[in-house]
Amino acid sequence: MQDFTETIYFGSYTRASSQGIYEASFYQGQLENIKVLASLKNPTYLALDKKANRLISVAELSNKSGLAVIDLLPEHRGEILSYLEYSDHVPCYVSYDPENSLIYTANYHDAILSVLSLGKDGQIHLIDQVQHVGKGPHPNQEKAHIHFACPHPFTEGILCCDLGSDLISHYRLDKEMKLTKISDLSLKAGSGPRHLAFHPQRKVAYLLSELTSEVTVLPFNLSTSAFQIASSYSLLPDKWTDFNSGAAIHLSQDGRFLYASNRGHNSIVVFSISPDGLSLKKIQCISSGDDFPRDFQLSIDNHWLICGHQKGLTRIFKRDPKTGLLKLLPDIYPIPECVCVLPSPLD
Repeated sequence: MQDFTETIYFGSYTRASSQGIYEASFYQGQLENIKVLASLKNPTYLALDKKANRLISVAELSNKSGLAVIDLLPEHRGEILSYLEYSDHVPCYVSYDPENSLIYTANYHDAILSVLSLGKDGQIHLIDQVQHVGKGPHPNQEKAHIHFACPHPFTEGILCCDLGSDLISHYRLDKEMKLTKISDLSLKAGSGPRHLAFHPQRKVAYLLSELTSEVTVLPFNLSTSAFQIASSYSLLPDKWTDFNSGAAIHLSQDGRFLYASNRGHNSIVVFSISPDGLSLKKIQCISSGDDFPRDFQLSIDNHWLICGHQKGLTRIFKRDPKTGLLKLLPDIYPIPECVCVLPSPLD
């Protein structure tokens, strides 16, 4: 059981009552000292540069959109170290590659994957961008929509999910620091690949498809350096026919359980994972406790799950590490329009 305090950061929309990025102390299933860390417009997704004590946030800035770097050191905590405007629309996803000091952003509206460098002084520089062109059969797939970008965990390069074109694309940076496509993995038409999660011990990825509310198992083939499509699993009960949109996906640290959220059905689904990582079994579907659970994360010790709601407030679940099952706690926390939950890992 958790015997330490960790910090949780929350990204949000600022369309209604939210004031920007929130932070809170988390101890034994309770959020305390909730406050605004930085007042930014629509800081909807966050990444952490833990070594340098900096937070990276997407945001709408003065003229265009882009990234802001926020100081987390005590003497200047919450101050903006730098920002870079490089996009017509705010990116929907950001990740950080600490080994190469690179930032990757996904832009849903412009269908652009961007690679940026982060200097020791906190300054950001745009390295290269690539724009996808495509569409799919679903009404939300009128054009390409890149929704996710991260370092490839199993080989060199960058992975991105194109929700509009039903693709997972693999890029690398060449010697001139230009993005070069290595391969595309085509998914089921109209599925809308949104986010990836990765097994901590096996070379297996798990894809959450927003439009079909499914999780697909993707084993990585070392000989071909490519993912293969295995089986898919629904996030919804058989009789559900109303609106739903898959949102977040995360795994437990031991690789035994997978968690995913439903917007519409407003639930969190728990799957057990087979020892080889290749098959899933649904073991729980529990109410998220409010409306539109856009993101959630497990606490550092994996005994708790923190769930943010875009159209509601924040809820906490107690998690049984042996069974993976969740229990919703009664407290409700005033973090509005939450779309990103980011625990700070321990040193």
